[in-house]
Amino acid sequence: PSPPGNIQAKQNEGTPITVTISWIKSSSANVVSYSVSRDSDGESIRNVCDKTKEDTICVDSTGGLASSKKYRYFVTAYDNNGQYGEGAYELLIV
Repeated sequence: PSPPGNIQAKQNEGTPITVTISWIKSSSANVVSYSVSRDSDGESIRNVCDKTKEDTICVDSTGGLASSKKYRYFVTAYDNNGQYGEGAYELLIV
């Protein structure tokens, strides 16, 4: 499927640090779900949320986010054939 579009990630107010990730749905008709993950230099990829085809927002409250560090968020669309399309967004936590 085509990847999700206009991926955005925004740090939320307060502590602990959380991030809201949003996207526009894939234009492919056979998308059945989305997966959101993140990584950073020196860290392995971590799954943040699994969402239905109707969802376009995920809040990363999984922990481990640190100030003054860059994170990459990936939103992946999966179709009913097991194929996927991925888009990414990079965010600096302040």
